[in-house]
Amino acid sequence: MLQDFRFALRLCRKYPAPVSIAVGGLAIAIAVVSSVFTIVDSTMLKPYGMDDPSSVVSVGSTRMHGFSEWRYSTFLRMRHEATVSRVEAFVPNRLRFTTSAGSESEQSRAALFVSGGYLQMLGGRPEIGRPLEPSDDLPGAPLVAVVSHFFWTAELNGDRAVIGKPLWLNGSAVTVVGVLRADFTGPVPSRPSIWVPLSALDDLLGAPPLDLNSSTSVDVIARLVPGAGRLAAEENLAAVVSRIAGPRTEGVRGDARLPVQLFSARSPIDGRDAAESYLGLACIFGLVGLVLAVACANTANLLLAATTTRRQEMGVRLSLGASSGRLLRQMVNESLLLASLAGGCGALFSIWLSPLLGSAFNLPADYSTAPDLRTLVFTIAIALGCGLAAGLSPARYGSRGNVVEALKAHSGGHGSTGRSRLRTSFVGFQAAVSIFLLVAAALFARTAIVTAQTEVGFDADHLLTVSLGGSRTGFNESAYIQAATDSLRALPSVQRVSVTQHLPWGWSLHRVRFSQGGTSYQLNVNKSDEAFFSTAGLRILRGRAFTRDEAAQQAPVALISESVASAFFNESDPIGRQLNQVPSAGFQEAPATIIGVVADALLTPMDAQVYGSVYRPLRRLSADPTQPSSPPGFVVRSSTPAKAVREIEAALRQVDVRVQPEIELVREAMEPYFGAKRTFAFLSGPTAIVAVLLSVLGMFGVTAFAVAQRMQEVSIRLALGASGADVRRLLLRDSLRPVAAGLVVGLFGALLVARFTASMFNLSGISPHDPIAVSVATSVLVIGALLAVAIPIRRISRAAPASLLRQI
Repeated sequence: MLQDFRFALRLCRKYPAPVSIAVGGLAIAIAVVSSVFTIVDSTMLKPYGMDDPSSVVSVGSTRMHGFSEWRYSTFLRMRHEATVSRVEAFVPNRLRFTTSAGSESEQSRAALFVSGGYLQMLGGRPEIGRPLEPSDDLPGAPLVAVVSHFFWTAELNGDRAVIGKPLWLNGSAVTVVGVLRADFTGPVPSRPSIWVPLSALDDLLGAPPLDLNSSTSVDVIARLVPGAGRLAAEENLAAVVSRIAGPRTEGVRGDARLPVQLFSARSPIDGRDAAESYLGLACIFGLVGLVLAVACANTANLLLAATTTRRQEMGVRLSLGASSGRLLRQMVNESLLLASLAGGCGALFSIWLSPLLGSAFNLPADYSTAPDLRTLVFTIAIALGCGLAAGLSPARYGSRGNVVEALKAHSGGHGSTGRSRLRTSFVGFQAAVSIFLLVAAALFARTAIVTAQTEVGFDADHLLTVSLGGSRTGFNESAYIQAATDSLRALPSVQRVSVTQHLPWGWSLHRVRFSQGGTSYQLNVNKSDEAFFSTAGLRILRGRAFTRDEAAQQAPVALISESVASAFFNESDPIGRQLNQVPSAGFQEAPATIIGVVADALLTPMDAQVYGSVYRPLRRLSADPTQPSSPPGFVVRSSTPAKAVREIEAALRQVDVRVQPEIELVREAMEPYFGAKRTFAFLSGPTAIVAVLLSVLGMFGVTAFAVAQRMQEVSIRLALGASGADVRRLLLRDSLRPVAAGLVVGLFGALLVARFTASMFNLSGISPHDPIAVSVATSVLVIGALLAVAIPIRRISRAAPASLLRQI
């Protein structure tokens, strides 16, 4: 192997241009794949740092669609009565912190309110100090906290003397008792910086104290006892919940769903949405894997073309007694050397590229984007895999043949039919992958552009939403909403206030889905008071809004959006007509008279072919005996929404301290939706460009080799009277034939995949067969291919026949 490597290095010095193209292209592809793996590993694959993670499960509620939210009183019963699992709870939130009393430079950090045994159950051991203990979660216990290793180093300067010192959280002094290990985060989506006991909810968030009757919502997590199965634990906890709720919710498998579902909490990719996570992971690595495949095909094609120039060398080796297996081993080692050089360059390049991708995804600072040992092992593995994949076919063809034919060959002769066919297949494959990625990039770019230009239809810049959480024991919802509305309207920073069942860009919505005439419809249904339209800035095009009396009496009236009027009432005026003309079963059961048409507004992400909204007077939801109720929320209009947050929060707590308001700026809630589209466009574009560049370089190198092999044929054609234009047409036709075949196959595959994945990738605003995206992608590839093959063809077609014959 060392002898083969030394000989391969001499060949690299002899042919610097093709070697540079092969190594450079493969290095770029490896760097891209390695950087993507670094980001995915940090956010989705890296474990939570728990002890025995395979036995940790999230306790989901069937009524909450698998989310692990339960009443605190239900959690206490679970913890007390569970026999095959240990149950703990947590509440995610954000806390404002300062390191000194009275400081105005507050910052917000993700925090976790946890039950006393939470950290001990999961294995959250401290690097210094101690963890939270059950005694810390008792009523009246001193306020204590443990912090993450990242928070300790970034905000507390890694001071080991911080143990026992106060940290001010939401204005209250809390004693730091421990710093957790760097590898522990716990099974929560966002990495917390601070852990405090659940008993601190009342001190830090103004919530009522927790007791046996508390209905505060908590997330429940459990660890199975050794030897216990998930099914047994699920049935055990389901029996506890059924006893609490009574016979109404009892169920058995095969007849009705159990009220409890257990999901693995082993790593970020597991859990309730594990199937979607694995599908997303497959899509991510599928796309970057295609880039890697293009680079491998590029390298293989150049190596395959190079074998033709080495036929005499192979003949000499065969005549001296070398076996075909020895030649095969030599050429594979040469390919592995090229891949090792590319892997080293790619690893160095990924050190710069990984943080750049992290910034593009807006990853928090506590997510590491620096390549680590896992990334290095992954990079070595894919480099060796690329070396074998790129070198096996050229080595197999290069080691074939007999001594006489090889010695009679020369570098300018024609390659074998099989070798030429394989090179053509590689070129077609590169073209197919490139057009596939280009179409995907063009679709994402078009989606981002269309979304950015979409008129949202309401005044998102001046709106806040207020969702209500907290205890519901002895809670009069109607009285609270009226008092809170009056209190908010009295604030000088507030212009208008409205009560609505589903907040703009909130987590809850009511969506009606149906089909008519082969078209899928998704309509959002919202209930609100009469002030909602003026508060949100929705334009009423025809008719009128609800009156106060209609809203209070839940009158059978409705407003529809402009797109609904156009889709189901054609050109006629819908005012005064019945809502049941919209062919949905829900509207048949709830008749109403249409009194107004509202301009289309993007109050939720649009992910359907035809979307629209129906607005009804507010109807209160009935409380669920086993789950926290879902009260309406407030939409608040303010000229300075960011500054109004503190005032609104204080005003609502003065109305009732049991309510925990969660306030969000609507513009900030919309940003992930638009940001995701920009991110897809940002990442898919460079990925497709890299693939096209690799393909163009490969086409250029292969065309140069192929044209050089046909010098004798070209010189004879020119000598017999063929013009340079005739030769160019011949060579262009032969060179572009595999490109055209690959373009057709890749384009068909791209359009087919886009059709079935349009909803998953949310290509809203454009068709998955968007003609602009397809034509731009096709034009880019065709122009790149023409440039790649035209340069070597033009050079040889303009040479004199005599000079070409002398080169043979």
